[in-house]
Amino acid sequence: MNAATKAEAAIELSRLHAEAVTKHGGRMRRRCTSRPLIELFQIWKTAEERSDVDAARVRRFVDRLPEKTSTDVESEDVLDFIDSRKKDVDGSTVVRELGTISSFFKWAIQSRYCPSNPVRDVPRPKANYRRPTPPTPESVRRVLEAVKDHPILGPVYHLAAFAGFRRAEIARLQWSAIDGGSIEVPGEKTAGSCARLPLVPELREYLATLPKKSAFVVCGRNERIEPNGISQAVKKWNRTAEEKIPNPHSLRHFCATQLLAHGVPLVVVSKYLRHASTRVTETIYAHNTAVDFRAAIEKGFDQMKGTK
Repeated sequence: MNAATKAEAAIELSRLHAEAVTKHGGRMRRRCTSRPLIELFQIWKTAEERSDVDAARVRRFVDRLPEKTSTDVESEDVLDFIDSRKKDVDGSTVVRELGTISSFFKWAIQSRYCPSNPVRDVPRPKANYRRPTPPTPESVRRVLEAVKDHPILGPVYHLAAFAGFRRAEIARLQWSAIDGGSIEVPGEKTAGSCARLPLVPELREYLATLPKKSAFVVCGRNERIEPNGISQAVKKWNRTAEEKIPNPHSLRHFCATQLLAHGVPLVVVSKYLRHASTRVTETIYAHNTAVDFRAAIEKGFDQMKGTK
């Protein structure tokens, strides 16, 4: 029996024990099995499929505490980790790493390896978020032309530019999700978002030229590619190619700002990009659509006059 199977068995036994205690009107004391953090990391990593990025984030934290076990990690350890990481990366990166580490401890609590989450009450550092500057239409055309024949970057950049796909969505996209004039977004949908997007002609024509080597639209050496594999492909391209390409996410920004600039309502753009609310769309993207205030107002009143 491997470690993952043992962990699953322990969880099931704990659940049955809790049901039995509740049935007889008693109270269950939470009992945890202490494990060295590095050993717990290996169990967590193999319990289910983890991305390379998430595994690296948790491993970075675990390596700082070689003598600690799952039951004696404290908030002070997390604060020390934050102070150390802030010397090397910005606050936004630290916040994302803490989110992954917190998920690791939530799993440990559910698996009865840890009594509490040491990340929960730790104040997060201020995220150094900078509003993105989207690329120009001319630069996007150059990028799409440069990568169109690349088996990974071609579909990645076309999906980002014309459908606003994120890396994780691209990595999970299967050919079965593309049906005629629409494309289904893989993964969980936020409230009010579109489960199925209209397939614009440019994207439909490009996808029709791609070979279907596997069930996934974008595939690497294995059946599917991880989001981190997309980033690695971009870095490899920029090390050797004459035409440098930006982060694929910048073409998602391009998609949003172009739709807004051409008069698509904010609520429609928000649903198209799968945002949780229109406030996200407005905060991040609307500032990039420079509109002549006077001309817009005058145009509106002219249209009103025409309806009389």
